[in-house]
Amino acid sequence: GLVYISNTGRKAEKHGIQLDFIEPRKPAQNSHVVRFYRTYRDEISNRYVFMTLYEVRELTENWGRAHKEERPPDSPND
Repeated sequence: GLVYISNTGRKAEKHGIQLDFIEPRKPAQNSHVVRFYRTYRDEISNRYVFMTLYEVRELTENWGRAHKEERPPDSPND
């Protein structure tokens, strides 16, 4: 909620990260994020019990590499 957004904004600002938000009444802008989270949840977070942050990072990096190799993004020229 509001507290999460406030804390996130402060942390982002502290680290020099600019937050971009979807435009009001434009839910299609959020579809890529929703799809990513659904896929990540199904393929990583629901399948493993993590004991350390290192495990999360390692599995996520390996998953990201494999995901790009198996399902490369569409070419802009296609």
